[in-house]
Amino acid sequence: MQKLRELEYNALKYAVVARKYIDIARSLKTTPSYVSKLITGLERKGIKIYGKFDYASIGLIEYLMLLPFSQDIMEKNIPYIIQKTTLIKSKQKILMLRALIPDGAQKDLADILQADPNQMWRITSFSWNPYSSPLTVYMHGKITSNTLQLTELLETRKLVHTPPPKQQQKIDNLDLELVAEFTRNPFLKLSQLAQRKNMKNQTLNYHYTSHVKPIRLENEVIINPPPGYATRLLQIKTTRGHEEHIAWALSSLHYVQNTYALTGTGTVYTFLFPDPYEEKQLAETLYTCTAILDFTLFGYVTANKRYTVPFGDIIANGRYNIGIVYEALHVHRRKANYDIYEL
Repeated sequence: MQKLRELEYNALKYAVVARKYIDIARSLKTTPSYVSKLITGLERKGIKIYGKFDYASIGLIEYLMLLPFSQDIMEKNIPYIIQKTTLIKSKQKILMLRALIPDGAQKDLADILQADPNQMWRITSFSWNPYSSPLTVYMHGKITSNTLQLTELLETRKLVHTPPPKQQQKIDNLDLELVAEFTRNPFLKLSQLAQRKNMKNQTLNYHYTSHVKPIRLENEVIINPPPGYATRLLQIKTTRGHEEHIAWALSSLHYVQNTYALTGTGTVYTFLFPDPYEEKQLAETLYTCTAILDFTLFGYVTANKRYTVPFGDIIANGRYNIGIVYEALHVHRRKANYDIYEL
């Protein structure tokens, strides 16, 4: 990773919990316009900030799927698929899909994708949070992680605290479009969006305040690996019921992009890009940690694409339209009635 000035690092930390540039500016005692320049500079250095939402409160459940590689699925924009990763495992090409599936529609999606239901898991996902990570250290322009303290986090064997589920929110297609827009740019001004969409500012303000703001969480920081660094997927085994805690603890490392806890399986998948010294420290920690039963290198990432939630004609009669996935994959020469942003 390129070196960061202390002001850039602090902007990154405060950006996690900010809604507008002025929120970061107040913390840094500077101006919103200068904060905008800082965030743009971070993007040029391979650090991207996305909006993060409570998808479960709108009836979308997060799943992970492993499929034989398919060029069609990798290339097409498919509703409800928010991440596609191509992996090489023992010279075999595998496609990992991360999906937000309408509650109760997982079997339908598996059938449409021709996926093995045994290779499909409900997950809880975590990513590195520079604002609250107990292991992150900034020193002399470099972000590092104190791997020696990772053992303590892993060994606590406490379940991750999750807030009680909210009452499910009813949303419409305009709400989903706003979710997509704020996923792509969490600091977007509604007035600019209203002008671009040729819509009334009051309409967007109402939908954001009443429907979208209640499901907004913190922002997500994603660091792209530096040139020459290969992202790997690590498979970790722990005691059933503790996979969420292990995934959360590992996400405290700055070189971890995402960790996925496969609910009730004792399995954690972790995408990471450590340097050789960090890799050695991590391997020694995992090997000696009693909370870790086993770990292995699952494969290397050769391609990775991220997407927002879909919008357009996704909701009909108050229900999500899962059939639109079939149209995206199997119906040709048909005008798409949905949209997705690639991030």
